[in-house]
Amino acid sequence: MNRNIINLKSNENKLLIAFLGVTIIVIIVIIGIKFYSRVFELKCEIKLISTPYHQVVFYFNQPVIKSSFEKGFKINPFSRGEFLFRDSNREVIFIPFWPEYNTLYNISISNVRSYALTKLENKRFNFKILPPSSLNLLEVKPGKLPISKNYITKPNGKVIKLSKPKITKGKYIDIDIGDQILAIYKDGRVLGVFDVSTGRYGMPTPLGNFEVLTKERNHWSYKYKLYMPYSLKFAPGVYIHELPYWPNGYREGVGHLGKRVSHGCVRLGVGPAETVYNFADIGTFIFIHN
Repeated sequence: MNRNIINLKSNENKLLIAFLGVTIIVIIVIIGIKFYSRVFELKCEIKLISTPYHQVVFYFNQPVIKSSFEKGFKINPFSRGEFLFRDSNREVIFIPFWPEYNTLYNISISNVRSYALTKLENKRFNFKILPPSSLNLLEVKPGKLPISKNYITKPNGKVIKLSKPKITKGKYIDIDIGDQILAIYKDGRVLGVFDVSTGRYGMPTPLGNFEVLTKERNHWSYKYKLYMPYSLKFAPGVYIHELPYWPNGYREGVGHLGKRVSHGCVRLGVGPAETVYNFADIGTFIFIHN
C-alpha cells in the first residue's frame, strides 16, 4: 500500500516536472518570437515622387517577397500601373500609367512578408496629383545639335560619335536609345541630330527595323487624352512625335528630353519634330537600336 502511494507521488512529481519543463519551453519560445519579431520588424516608408514622372516609392528596411507585395497591394480608385523592384527588393516603385489629376488615391499594402519571415500587417498612403499650370505651347524649342565630323556635342558637353549609316541611298531615320538621339540621313549624309525621349523602363520603345506607316500633323490620342503634334506612326500605337500637350495647353515632358520617360513613343522637341515630320515620307526607313 505504501509502495503504491510512493509510486503515485513519484509519477505526480514527474508529470509536474514535465509540465513545468513544457511551460518553460513555451515561455522561452514566445519570448524568442517576440524578440525576433522586434529585432527583424518589417518597416516601410512611402513617398510620392513626381519627376521625371509620377511614381510611388516604397522603402523597406529589409528585402520583401515580391509575390506577397503584389498580392497585398491595392489602390483605390483603381489605376493600372507597373512595379519595379530594386535594391534586392528593399525598394519597390509603383508607376501608375494614367493617373487622374485632382483625384485622391488611397494605396494600401497588407500581409507583405520579408525573407526573414516577418510580416507587415497593414500600411496606407494617400496622394493626389495636382494639375500642372498651363504653359505656352512654343515655350521649349530645342534646336539641332551641332555636328562635327560625325560627332555631336550635347548641351551638357557630352560628345557622341554618330552611328555608321544603315543605308547609303535615300532617306532614313536613325534612333539611338542609349544616347537618346534621333538622326536623319539622306544618301548616307547626316542632315540633323536631335535629342529625344524614348520609352521608360518597363514600357520600352521597340528595337529593330521599321518604316513610316502614317503621318498626322496633330494626332489625338484617345488612350492618353492628349495631342501628339507631327506624328509619324511606325508600329501599332507607337509614334515619333513632338512633345505632347493636354487640351489645357500644358506641354508634357518639358525639360525631360534626353531621358527615357515616354510610354514607348519617341518624343522630339518643338521645332525638331516638324523638321523630322517634313523630312519623312510614307515608307521612310527607321532603324532603332540601343
